[in-house]
Amino acid sequence: TFDEVIAVIKDKPVMIDLKSLAAAELLVVALKKKSLNVYLINSLLPDALELVKKSNPNLSMSLQTYKRPFKTIQLANQMHLTHVGLVLYLLSPLTYWAAKRAGLKIVIYQNYLSFILTWTWFVQLVLFFYPKLDAIITDRPDKIAKVAKR
Repeated sequence: TFDEVIAVIKDKPVMIDLKSLAAAELLVVALKKKSLNVYLINSLLPDALELVKKSNPNLSMSLQTYKRPFKTIQLANQMHLTHVGLVLYLLSPLTYWAAKRAGLKIVIYQNYLSFILTWTWFVQLVLFFYPKLDAIITDRPDKIAKVAKR
């Protein structure tokens, strides 16, 4: 349950990925009851982010996409979000600079070939070409942390 997760993470910063409107509703209730160190709320669903934003306007939020990056960047900007989440194959100089011009921080993730973001040499290359990425979502943060500190 959510309470069990909170008990484990205590005051560590967390990134929450909302998969449904129901999850967003539960999060709104949970945030009213508990103090939680939320780094970022992330979702593919603009409605879920809007729901959380109404009761928690100061939280950092990211509209995530795996297609139509420019439309997503525009929508994230219109919603006054702080971040846009791009699947790795959508990261390019055009999408990077479009997001930066819109004042958005960029989060990247890999959905199909998640092992690519565990290769430290590849992450170093990505960070060389795109030095102002705000976060990289990976299932192996232990490997990426070594690169990010450099």
